[in-house]
Amino acid sequence: MHFNCAIFQPMTNSNPASPKKERFHLWSAMPTPLLPDMELDLESLARSIEWQHGLGIEGLFVAGTCGEGPFLRDRQIDLLTRSTLELSAGRMPVSVQVTDNSAGRILDRIARAKDCGAQMATLAPPRFERFATPNTLARLYREVLDRTPLPLCIYNLPFKTIMPIELVPEL
Repeated sequence: MHFNCAIFQPMTNSNPASPKKERFHLWSAMPTPLLPDMELDLESLARSIEWQHGLGIEGLFVAGTCGEGPFLRDRQIDLLTRSTLELSAGRMPVSVQVTDNSAGRILDRIARAKDCGAQMATLAPPRFERFATPNTLARLYREVLDRTPLPLCIYNLPFKTIMPIELVPEL
């Protein structure tokens, strides 16, 4: 599957002449192991993280669409984020999906991810494509980018969204 990703760093009061640049080459969009009652399977999560680390994965993306993120409750995403960070023992940074139709809810999700210890948030195009235009998406993303406390990965599945990737440099 082809996708595009652009990572934005939040503005800080640090020395802008020498911004800290980190680059991660290989991230995994992890599936979320769940028990029959739809609660998090921590034993399987631990095995999955060890397997990912053994493959040379450098960062973990949790609660995305292949990680059942849209179906999980906030408390489950918080537990998933904290558990992933604890089980990876600092070996791999963690990004959490924060996609929503509302900039306010996206920012709330970013704040929760940061409070749980995540190092990055990931934002996919929202699910209001019927009324979305490139300008609508640009306004939503601009509001989030102007206020995010975490670096933000914006990813784009070209076959599923109207947002042209050309819009990213403008943001």
